[in-house]
Amino acid sequence: MSERLQTPSEPDYIRTTQRACPQCGGPLDRMHRRLIDRLASLFAPVQRYRCRNFSCRWEGNLRKSAEDAQSSSLQ
Repeated sequence: MSERLQTPSEPDYIRTTQRACPQCGGPLDRMHRRLIDRLASLFAPVQRYRCRNFSCRWEGNLRKSAEDAQSSSLQ
């Protein structure tokens, strides 16, 4: 009765996205927003991202795109 635990391919707090880094053009990972990000979203919807490229490591907010809004409504 040995059950294998399935580990996710990525941590649950990071979601991959098709968006590109504004600095280097590399792939981005979506992250949990901070409190200040949530407050800013009251005026303009934003999401928090971090670049996967180790030499860049850009982190910041990007406006929520129509594609992001559509995919979140499907979940």
